[in-house]
Amino acid sequence: PDQTEANFFWQRLRPADAILIASDLSKVDASASLTQVDLSDNMLCGMYYDHDDYEWKGTYNAEGIKAIADALGVSTSLTSLDISHNDLGPGGGMALAPGLAASASLTSLGLGNNSLKDEGIITITDALQSNKELKLSSLDIRGNYFGPIGAKSVAAMLAVMTSLTCLRLDYNIIKESGGAVGEALKTNSSLKELSMRDCSLGAEDGKGLASGLAVTTSLTS
Repeated sequence: PDQTEANFFWQRLRPADAILIASDLSKVDASASLTQVDLSDNMLCGMYYDHDDYEWKGTYNAEGIKAIADALGVSTSLTSLDISHNDLGPGGGMALAPGLAASASLTSLGLGNNSLKDEGIITITDALQSNKELKLSSLDIRGNYFGPIGAKSVAAMLAVMTSLTCLRLDYNIIKESGGAVGEALKTNSSLKELSMRDCSLGAEDGKGLASGLAVTTSLTS
């Protein structure tokens, strides 16, 4: 039978490997049956954190992510992409964004723990929001060190993305933007699961979120 899943989890893949994988994804005939690709826990931008020496090592290179973005723009079968834990940084987010703006098939995207920060997450959410053909249902952006500015861009996306059913925001600094998320919940009628563990929320954030939770009829978790 045709292969539907490709699991490259924790294979120490680097930018050159990402370029090769993207090349295969870009070949429509060859990848027509492939629906899920897991590239999590690799070094797709060439960087990794050495826990013995307590420092970042490697040379940053976003060419592999750019190649994956190009592949997303032409793939008609890929529905799930997980590139969590790859230390993409803001530059990697900016490199990936054009592919997200062009994808017509993606429904699940894992971008957790990539140090995207405000700049990267804003670029990502703007791209997703601009793609009117995309039917993304699950987005994981946990642990990306973005703050209130980035969180407000996520809220703006949530307010208009009617296909989204699961959003994971854990371990980001969402203080002073809980109200924006609450307002988005008032207009979004598709979201069923929202996760916001350890987001440095204050009392006013709680009030803002509560106002949205009091109105939403779709949220179940």
